[in-house]
Amino acid sequence: MSDNPYRLPHTVVPSRYRLVLEPDLEKAMFSGTAGIDIRVSEPVTKVALNVDELDITSVRIGGNDAPFHLDPDTERLVIEASVDPGDAVIEISFTGTLND
Repeated sequence: MSDNPYRLPHTVVPSRYRLVLEPDLEKAMFSGTAGIDIRVSEPVTKVALNVDELDITSVRIGGNDAPFHLDPDTERLVIEASVDPGDAVIEISFTGTLND
């Protein structure tokens, strides 16, 4: 992880995002999934992503469930998983509130 709390580390770099959003206009909510292709330059034990105003329901890396937590101070999703160098895919399921 980066020493600067406002910068993401450069060891994990996204190359492509696939987003699916399903709005529920009556409840002013939405659910969705994100598939993120990443390139890992050196072994890591954590992956951090910027996230705000989402409730994360599940995270998978390389097809395996991964433990995670949200850090509200830095607005980050921190995935607690060891990832070796190379290409991988992060899959995230989430819900959120439709707002102005």
